[in-house]
Amino acid sequence: MNKDLKIKVFACTCKDTLDTLDFNFLENSIKNLLKIEFETLDFLCSKDGLEKIANFLKEPNNRAVIASCTPQKLEMVVQDFLRDKKISPYHFDIANIREQVAWVSNNKEKATKKAIALIKASVNKIKYSENIEIKQMEINSYVCIIGGGISGLQAALDIHSIGLNPIIIEKEEKLGGRVNNISNVFPYNMNGKTIINELIKEINKNNIEFHLEKNVEWIDGTFPKFKIKLEDQEKPLVCSNIIIATGHDIYKPYDMLQFRYLEENIITLEELSKLILKSNGSLRNPKNDEVLKNILMIQCIGSRDENHFKYCSAYCCNSAINHAIELKEKYKDLNITISYFDLRTPFLDELTYQKARNLGINFIRGKVAEIFNENEYLISKIYDTIANQFLLLKNDLVVLSTALIPNQNNKELLKFLQVELTEDGFVKELYDKLRRVEVNRKGIYVCGTVSGPKTILKCKSESNAVALKVYQDHLELNLSKELTITKIDKDKCNGCGLCVEICPFKIPILYEIEKDQFKAEIDEMLCKGCGICAGICPTAAAQLKVMNKNQLISQIDAILEDSNDENIMLGITCYECAYSTIDSIGMLKWKYSENLRLLNVPCIGRVSFLDLLYALDKGAKQILLFSCAEDRCHYLKGNVKATLEVLVLKELLKEIGWNEDIIEIFPLYSAEPEKFMQAVSMMIKRLERDNEEGRI
Repeated sequence: MNKDLKIKVFACTCKDTLDTLDFNFLENSIKNLLKIEFETLDFLCSKDGLEKIANFLKEPNNRAVIASCTPQKLEMVVQDFLRDKKISPYHFDIANIREQVAWVSNNKEKATKKAIALIKASVNKIKYSENIEIKQMEINSYVCIIGGGISGLQAALDIHSIGLNPIIIEKEEKLGGRVNNISNVFPYNMNGKTIINELIKEINKNNIEFHLEKNVEWIDGTFPKFKIKLEDQEKPLVCSNIIIATGHDIYKPYDMLQFRYLEENIITLEELSKLILKSNGSLRNPKNDEVLKNILMIQCIGSRDENHFKYCSAYCCNSAINHAIELKEKYKDLNITISYFDLRTPFLDELTYQKARNLGINFIRGKVAEIFNENEYLISKIYDTIANQFLLLKNDLVVLSTALIPNQNNKELLKFLQVELTEDGFVKELYDKLRRVEVNRKGIYVCGTVSGPKTILKCKSESNAVALKVYQDHLELNLSKELTITKIDKDKCNGCGLCVEICPFKIPILYEIEKDQFKAEIDEMLCKGCGICAGICPTAAAQLKVMNKNQLISQIDAILEDSNDENIMLGITCYECAYSTIDSIGMLKWKYSENLRLLNVPCIGRVSFLDLLYALDKGAKQILLFSCAEDRCHYLKGNVKATLEVLVLKELLKEIGWNEDIIEIFPLYSAEPEKFMQAVSMMIKRLERDNEEGRI
């Protein structure tokens, strides 16, 4: 802690909308207790207010506490204003006295007391603030695209168009992947090979580098310097980014015996497409080479099936209908029936469905019970759920719309890349609402069906998105980065490797300083600043620069200072989803106990087991942790780590005879005010029960 720091509190009244607070008492208390300056403003977010803060922070040893509205609204405004004036944007802290105090209380005395505690916590935090370095780093212009299908080709062209150098790596003997085998691609109304040839023409025209029949032997490094070793090549490729575009496989239903896939005239939708491409004037039965007259298409083979693949394969309905239209327009006497259970044709696909009906293609809502032979024909027994009866259909050919499944040859590659997978085996995207093409490793992106079933149009859209993400990476690194990261004190590090194991982004590494002795190191340009590693480090060697151990502990001290007189409930909240929900309570003006005092951290995973024990020792009557909801943590695993720590702490409390109910973790999405209120209500009831039973 720098003893020469000068700290000042700037409090905002929001033009008298915080009348639950006694600002005169607040000011006198802070001045007398902390011996620091205090200034009250009506509109701190106005230009005049921001100028006052900036003028104070011009001095390098000055620090400010802003007592105002939520940092989710104000923090970036202040930071940007300070950056414009070349002043450090990390020399202030915000105490949220509006959404989390004034607007959620009717008791002026208690609300003011709570506001004082939060301001004191911010003062303590800012005392231990660190200077944040700004670092610039150059980046090379090469981007490796693993997979030369339609997604990879489109990504290569898009990346080339923004001035970077794509390199395509394809394990097959030609580019284009499975799209080469599609007879008619909707909505282009042209065969897949023609589309691929147009893309390859552009690839060649722009001299884009590609490697055919090459497998990846190993991948090393991190963003912005990956190394990819290809078989039969001496030197590895060096690139800034990696794009995974390795596509998918198609399920072959050998194990679904009722569909008799081993029969020559029972084929998949992909095999039908190949059959159409080979046809020369007439479509012939692959079993006996006779002209086909009756075709049955069966949907959802393996898809949406609890015993096989639970997900919808996305392409099947559209693809089956388009193939049926293609055949009906070529061969008008051909009878085509599509058996489905739920037909999924949104938006423009609905027009395609109507076109199919108008052409005379039959649709039966039902499930196929069995298929058997009768002479040269296939007889399909279908239960029609609309007519409520079984139907027997005679066909020359049965086409199975089988599930789109993960690429079965990807396992070794994905191990090299250290990317996470979904339970279905696809590459897991970082956040399926807002961060669709990102994965758990910086600088690596996905596009196409490697991350799940989707149409060709969607695959191409993702290729566009990936190119923009790569462009953002290059802008970011060619400019600068504020190092709000975790640093490791080499003198304290014992080389245990826990940080390496727990980091969801695989950023820390262990290096050998001498035989069998290791130290951890974090790449400062890659670190996300979540603090999860700091929350598990047994020697406190790993410290998050914007929430170091002294900052966290000193805030706990301030919040619990009067815990001997009050039943203080310590709330620790992640700064993402949970904090947004708690702010929304203030917006709604719902009321909850002033005894709940909140402390926010970048990620709930930053909080350690020892921090929680410390809070209990300092007098917290209860601890409520508010995290992002399951599978929604912005840092992927912070909520999982915190949940495990709470479970372990509960067991410890039980062992020593304490009440394990005094600590809980509550996962919240970004707008779940009711759930927050229920959690607080439940914990207050427990507190009242414990008071009555004399357990506190």
